Amino acid sequence: MFLSLQSSCGVALNRQINGVSQTHRRRGKIVSKFNEYLQGNTRRLAHYHHSIWETDVIESLSTPYTYELFAPRLEELKGNAKCLLASNNKDSGVLLRLASTMQRLGVAYHFEKEIEEALALLYPNLTSNLYTTALQFRVLREHGFSISSADQQVRQSLEIPLYWRMQRVEARNFIDVYQRDMAKNLTLLELARLDFNLVQYVYQQELKDLARWWRDLGFKDKLPFSRDRLMENYLWAMGMIFEPQFSKCRIGNTKFVCILLAIDDMYDIYGSLDELESFTDAVDRTLSRWNVKAMEDLPQYMKICYVAMLNYVDEVVFDVIKDQDLDTFPYILEVVRNLK
Repeated sequence: MFLSLQSSCGVALNRQINGVSQTHRRRGKIVSKFNEYLQGNTRRLAHYHHSIWETDVIESLSTPYTYELFAPRLEELKGNAKCLLASNNKDSGVLLRLASTMQRLGVAYHFEKEIEEALALLYPNLTSNLYTTALQFRVLREHGFSISSADQQVRQSLEIPLYWRMQRVEARNFIDVYQRDMAKNLTLLELARLDFNLVQYVYQQELKDLARWWRDLGFKDKLPFSRDRLMENYLWAMGMIFEPQFSKCRIGNTKFVCILLAIDDMYDIYGSLDELESFTDAVDRTLSRWNVKAMEDLPQYMKICYVAMLNYVDEVVFDVIKDQDLDTFPYILEVVRNLK
């Protein structure tokens, strides 16, 4: 009986093993055919729509507003606005309305120290008035002050709608609203208009530099399968941080995402399995020894992407060492390793 049971189990086991083996053989054939397809001349393409933002279009952007011409007037208006803050720092309602207006007009970044000092004096004496409480919640919270749970009731109606919008777009829209306000302050309105136009000049210069970098990089010609989204990437970077003094941050983020999109399309769409394994191996070797020798076995289109990636990291490291006297290279390598 035992021998019979063992024999039955053995037959069943053999059938199961044979079935698994046949399944593996079928899968092996599928993988083999897929690899043959990837190794052939046929390449997958996503057929992304072409960008309308050609280099010559971006180069044609212009504005009559420059800091060289309007800096004196800008400083004069900023001085007048500081006087407004100083003369209204004892009335909590007026001060909060003033700070809120500056934030929505997009000029509060000029007066961060003055606003925070005024709010620090106001903070211990919060009012129970609903409108003022709402202003207190939004303005104080945006400047890092802790707010009690009672004030959280106004979060949905006051904070979230604004945070869904890009700050510079919101500033442009609010300028139109504010100029129709009968209680508007003419100094703040002129400052907001002038500041908006001057910051636009900064954005235009950054875009022109980026457009030339993107053209010279050669991705549009050598990697035509990848997305050409320079303008969209720049708007994303500008949406994160709009202040004019953070130009290098916007430019660096834009370059990073442009290169990242090309690598993403290379892996998701265009590259063959062998090519992608070679690229991954080259990056691995680069992390242990930073040089271009690891790219020797890569196809030409991958070499362009690989060198662009190395040059971007070198540029970031150089800028930080030059401006901040800090060596960020080991930390960048660690971040890349953690992404794997």
